[in-house]
Amino acid sequence: MGLTIDKVHKLQKDENFADADIYAIQECEEKDITPEIENSLGKLQDSWYGDHKEYEWYHKGDLGIALFSNKYKIERIYKGEERFRYVVPYKVTDKVSLDTFTLVHIWTKTKDRAQNQNEDYLMFVLNAMKDPEYSQYLFPADNKVIWLGDFNWSAQLTSSFAKEKFKEFEQGISEKLYSAYHEFNNLSLGEEDIRTFFDTRARAYFNDYIFVGKNAFEIESAMVGSKDNWLHSECNDRYGSDHCPVMVHLALRQ
Repeated sequence: MGLTIDKVHKLQKDENFADADIYAIQECEEKDITPEIENSLGKLQDSWYGDHKEYEWYHKGDLGIALFSNKYKIERIYKGEERFRYVVPYKVTDKVSLDTFTLVHIWTKTKDRAQNQNEDYLMFVLNAMKDPEYSQYLFPADNKVIWLGDFNWSAQLTSSFAKEKFKEFEQGISEKLYSAYHEFNNLSLGEEDIRTFFDTRARAYFNDYIFVGKNAFEIESAMVGSKDNWLHSECNDRYGSDHCPVMVHLALRQ
């Protein structure tokens, strides 16, 4: 709920999360992005992106997503009206080597879940994957792609609908992608002991992911928050968020 320099400083005090090549931030406002923020995280790439529905629907602020980097030039690929909140593909270009890959920045949002399950969180990702036009941006021919962000969905959810849709998602990506954290730690989705999200009702889930194209990247490290498990209060106090940060170190295969 917003990006502040205090949150940035708290994040970067942890050496595991300092000096990343790319920072992907969900749930921030365009006005949050100050020169001080860019000096710490890197230059805002392309632009802040939002569909302006957060304020219209919830009056919580004009929230969206942002990508920061000094190493890469990052450009939004699909310039049409976004039908899938937020499943946003970008072209990423190394400013020195000119190597490129695709990054899909995800922050799933929803409205009127009870009346329309197609508006439920993970359904936006599933519907984007099934769309003949849009899916080509999510699954490029070279498979040099990273999907990352806040999916607001977990293999640990217990309702039959949630389990069914997560299984559908797993099957849909199984030939192309895997979770960097789970692959690095030799885990299946849902087997993790740590959590990335802690809500106010003391529920906790692993629902922030970095998926990478199979055979396209070497995973050199992957971590959540810190090497220790996080309590809700610790995550809030240290990072100023109800989500813990996720980091991977990847090498692009040639």
